[in-house]
Amino acid sequence: MFSDHTTGTDHGYYLFIETSFPQAAGDKARIISPLYNPAMVCVRFFYHMYGASIGTMNILIAGHSQILWSKR
Repeated sequence: MFSDHTTGTDHGYYLFIETSFPQAAGDKARIISPLYNPAMVCVRFFYHMYGASIGTMNILIAGHSQILWSKR
């Protein structure tokens, strides 16, 4: 039996973003959360990026241009 890291059971949650056709280079997908005080929050996530068309994933604070984390 497999377990998901979000629930510890075989029922979990995930976000999926398609990067192959008909998407084009430069397209963006955004996941926006409620506002939190960045001094009081720890962000933890799991990701999988596979394929030549995946591009870059950035984590940033809304309203700021500073990138907190980036993976290409």
